[in-house]
Amino acid sequence: MIKLLYKEKNVSSFQKIKSFAKNNNIKKIGHTGTLDPIAEGLLLIATEDDTKLIPYIDTKYKSYIATMQLGISSTTWDVDGILTKNNLIYHLNELKILKAFEKFNGFYDQKPPIFSAKKINGQRAYKLARENKEITLKKQKVEIKNLKLLNFNFENQTIEFSVTVSRGTYIRSLIQDIAKELNVIATMSKLLRYEINDLTLSDLEKTELNPLELIKEKKHFLNLQDLKILIKGQNVKIDENINENHIFLVYKKNIVGLAIIKNGYLKSKKLFGKKIERILKDEKI
Repeated sequence: MIKLLYKEKNVSSFQKIKSFAKNNNIKKIGHTGTLDPIAEGLLLIATEDDTKLIPYIDTKYKSYIATMQLGISSTTWDVDGILTKNNLIYHLNELKILKAFEKFNGFYDQKPPIFSAKKINGQRAYKLARENKEITLKKQKVEIKNLKLLNFNFENQTIEFSVTVSRGTYIRSLIQDIAKELNVIATMSKLLRYEINDLTLSDLEKTELNPLELIKEKKHFLNLQDLKILIKGQNVKIDENINENHIFLVYKKNIVGLAIIKNGYLKSKKLFGKKIERILKDEKI
């Protein structure tokens, strides 16, 4: 099953999916991207055999509405950390903010927060940070699209914006970088994830999502005979005179693996064995 869940504030992504798994007797579950505890919004989950599809459905963009609180710094770059107020009033205006935003639309090198799930020598960065160990995280290239100012509240000293970002982008880091460009101190106070790829909040109503619709790459539809040939590790002769280095294998509306096509032959790269076994068992083959 592939499905959207709505994660509430003050609940970890892990707690949310584990609760869903427990309530639905699910043994295996995963998701396409963690939301911080203070954040809310969409989690795209996969269960059981479909967890193998997670790398292939988490390839595009996520969209957020975020609020940055001026005049406050935080150890975690959000209001869940240890906060320090500087009691300054920043005399910004929309023009200055928009000018700063222009610097970030496109690709740029972003440094992840030390309080993050990034791994350093096999350990999560946030665990090392809690132990006050010295951490060095490398910058990574991210893409920022449609960075738009929604509201600047001078009285409350908050900036609200919407943004679409590539996989692996940290909104907390983006806020820190915007703050530096504006020459202010700020931290993230709110975050809503309202879109994942082409999925929106309205898709929460769906009982489950069709992976064939989520995965846009080319697909080859197998019959039972061809599937059995691939299971044996043999290649399948096909009529298509094309070469493909990456194509999804589909059997009766189920994605069952990945393959390449070369010189008129279909060769499996990866087969989802347990999923195939279950499908064939259900068909009593």
